[in-house]
Amino acid sequence: MPYTTMLLLAILVAVLVPAAATASAGCGNPGGLRPTECVAGGAVPALDEFVLPPFPLHPELPPFPHLQLLFGMLGAIDPAIKQYETPIQLRQTTLISNALWNCVAAFHPSHLATMPDGAAPSRPAVSNANSATHTTDARQKCGIFAVAALVPALFTDAEPAAAALLGSLPAAALQLTAADVGIPANLAASCPTADPACLQAHVECHGATPRAIGEALGHQLAVAARADGWNADGRADPATGAPGGCVVNCRPYADTTGYDPRHLPAEHPCATAGTANTSACWQPLSEDDGKGKFSEQQFVVPHIGRTARPRTLSRQQVDARVAPDPEYNYTLEASLATARVASLAEPDKAEIRFFDSKLDVAVSVFMAVVAKHGPAVTYERMALFLLGYTASEYDAGIVVWKEKAAWSLVRPTTLIRKRRAGDAGDAGASRFETTVKVMPHPEYPSGSACLCQGVEDYAGPALQLLFGDAELPVRANVDPSLQYPGLAALAAACGQSRLDGGMHFTASVPAGAALCSGIGRSGAEWARSLLDGGSGDAGSLDDSTPTACPMPAPAAEETTTPAAGTTSAGSGATTHAAAGADGGTEFEQQGQQNAWSALSTSAVAAIASAAVAVAVLLGAAAILVRRRRQQGIGGEPDDRRPSLSQVEI
Repeated sequence: MPYTTMLLLAILVAVLVPAAATASAGCGNPGGLRPTECVAGGAVPALDEFVLPPFPLHPELPPFPHLQLLFGMLGAIDPAIKQYETPIQLRQTTLISNALWNCVAAFHPSHLATMPDGAAPSRPAVSNANSATHTTDARQKCGIFAVAALVPALFTDAEPAAAALLGSLPAAALQLTAADVGIPANLAASCPTADPACLQAHVECHGATPRAIGEALGHQLAVAARADGWNADGRADPATGAPGGCVVNCRPYADTTGYDPRHLPAEHPCATAGTANTSACWQPLSEDDGKGKFSEQQFVVPHIGRTARPRTLSRQQVDARVAPDPEYNYTLEASLATARVASLAEPDKAEIRFFDSKLDVAVSVFMAVVAKHGPAVTYERMALFLLGYTASEYDAGIVVWKEKAAWSLVRPTTLIRKRRAGDAGDAGASRFETTVKVMPHPEYPSGSACLCQGVEDYAGPALQLLFGDAELPVRANVDPSLQYPGLAALAAACGQSRLDGGMHFTASVPAGAALCSGIGRSGAEWARSLLDGGSGDAGSLDDSTPTACPMPAPAAEETTTPAAGTTSAGSGATTHAAAGADGGTEFEQQGQQNAWSALSTSAVAAIASAAVAVAVLLGAAAILVRRRRQQGIGGEPDDRRPSLSQVEI
């Protein structure tokens, strides 16, 4: 065989056989990487960068691994979120769910991402185009890193939230440390404005891993959230609202519209609606911590109804929603509120406390979805459901806050305490107490009635889209005795609890529900529009397998107690396993598949290595034969080219 042919064959074998081995392995380069010099550390990321490690199931969380990590993370940071007032909670939860969904879209060929700055939905700024990485594991790992990156932007005091996150089930599973919380310094320095091209270059140079993409998407959300109209960093000018106008003594979430309940114009509706003894305008209540520290309420974020950027509605749609004049008879309303509070039984108080926490209501709805639909609740479907739920509540909150600031009406506590005791024949009027804390914002219309109406309107259509069934019985997560046969019953009880607890006058609840009616349905349509490039095809959520490649099975005896910060430390945690069709566990079956996969992959790799060695030997042999012929050693001399002795130097 001519030596050139032998060389050509050697090259082909050396190139094609290893390529075939990589293709057969299927996971050789899951990141679709740029040249290795771009990759951190100069190495291709390992397969475990794209898969979740085995972890023990927590007995008090849904018995599905990906939902365990999701609910474990949300449950861990729930106490930190509850330290903020309700409207700020709405902002925090919608940003968290936004991060989770954008990670789903980043590891999908056509889903659309969404941002809090009012930009239209579009493909994510960063993504991994390699379909081998489009798995539930990659999406969830990305989401965990994105939320971890977002934490400092979500909380004015990030330390408790960071500590809670690091003590959570997903943090234990992924071995997160304090270094994983916040935006990486090199990313913040190289892409300070979160320019998409810069983010994508950064991601590709770090292997397009779930960590790299999650951190980039978290950074992008944090930057975009600075322009969402909330003044969360306090740097907007207090007088004009202009960005960056405040340079010293800046207060996060400070008002940018100049709202002052003590200096409302004389023609303001509340100024002409009071009694002879008490103004109908909202007045801050005095509060104390029981330790001698007294403070006065301020209307929390009064500006957001006018300045915050909606998610599922347009600004014109927000402004078009207005609450009617309640035309209160305050003498009658004071008597009714006092009578309602006086007649409360203990079960009524438990229900009032439950509905006072919108986070508890949300968790109860999410758990009800899992309880009813079980294994059909994939991570991707729950991520979309969470996004639409929180975005609908967010927009409802903006609408009702706009109207609260516009009407600025007095709370029952203020009116009843300040009126003369004889006005309604109640000698205890000055000691009137509501069942739960009176929120620092005006009474009308009811924010709770608005938000709960939004939940009813959203959940029904969303559940129909995702699971083909709009009905959902709900049980309170904090008190199993509180059960509601459907979403309408949940919303009605939510509104009524605000009247029973003494926080509202009569017209406020139906007005709040009417004001926000339909926002949830718009939210469900908005969420649907993010699917498959806008097609709305819910079937596109079923594209993934749990992992890019088989995940190794844990040892049968392996058990681990969940880290602190999950729903409950608990004992007797079970390993991540589910019964298979043949009686073996899912992981035992997976282990058998892994053995075959490892065997076939190893065999192909061995063949590839041998082929390379043979190719090198063939090439060397060809060169040696040619040289020997040139020198007349063995075989016929090659007279096509002169020998070295014939070359003139």
